Amino acid sequence: MRIALPVLAVVALSGCRQTSSMTEVRENGTFSRSVKFAAIDVDETSKLKIDDVFVIPKGNGWTSVPQTAGSATGGTTIEMRNAFPFGQEVTDLGLKLKGKIVLVNKVKVTEPTPGNYEYRETFTWSGDAPKEDRSEKLAELVEDFFKGNDKVTKAQKDEFAKEGEARLLTFIFGPPEPHLSLALSSPEFFIRKARATLGPKLIEAAERIFGDALDLAGRRKLVAHIMDPDFAAENAPAPADPTTEEESDDQPTTLTMVVKMPGTITETNGLIDPISGEVYWTMHREAAERGEVTIFAKSKK
Repeated sequence: MRIALPVLAVVALSGCRQTSSMTEVRENGTFSRSVKFAAIDVDETSKLKIDDVFVIPKGNGWTSVPQTAGSATGGTTIEMRNAFPFGQEVTDLGLKLKGKIVLVNKVKVTEPTPGNYEYRETFTWSGDAPKEDRSEKLAELVEDFFKGNDKVTKAQKDEFAKEGEARLLTFIFGPPEPHLSLALSSPEFFIRKARATLGPKLIEAAERIFGDALDLAGRRKLVAHIMDPDFAAENAPAPADPTTEEESDDQPTTLTMVVKMPGTITETNGLIDPISGEVYWTMHREAAERGEVTIFAKSKK
């Protein structure tokens, strides 16, 4: 996908930092939170400390979980736990850059009606806006495809480019499932999977937006025009050089969220684990840079 690859070159293949959270919703009107912060580039010898890159929840009932020494991955890991009543909004996860908080979450669990439970978590970005404007690049490709076609308006082309950008960014960075590492390790496979996953949705969007101005064959050609496997293979980005990022607090960060709820999941924008019944999401921090990200799950007892 032509607009995706330039931005990928600045992201390292392996994430240096991770957060993971487990939310357990109980029928007694409470929910527990276990939040883990891990940074393989932060230890007793590094200039940065864990509080320099994460906002660790403290006080107000939070307890720390002892970590096993001598982790194979090295670095620093901290796990915090707490419990809350339904309806209480909780902020317990934050990322920092250069001493400034740039991403925070808000978690809330409710029981709208007896036996019906809802978990909702939002992530809000307050850091600098991304330097790479992918919407303009996609708009250029759409404009190029429709060159000489006066049946399609600029408003239609802009609408399609905007929807395409949103779907592409979610596919790359998540949630519920990011494909960034696939783009770096196997760019042609990444494009093929993007075509299989996003292609039908973009064809439907083209039908809705362009109507009779574009038949089915034309819609397929449009989507193919902005998804080019050969271009992706020729422009596969290399992982960032770790020697240039030493002691930097601006490192790749992955967030994984898991929720366990009573009863049967009735609605969610996450992925359901068929073995445990849990719902989970994974995303890179870039997912929140262009707008608030919300994940949710509902269940019925």
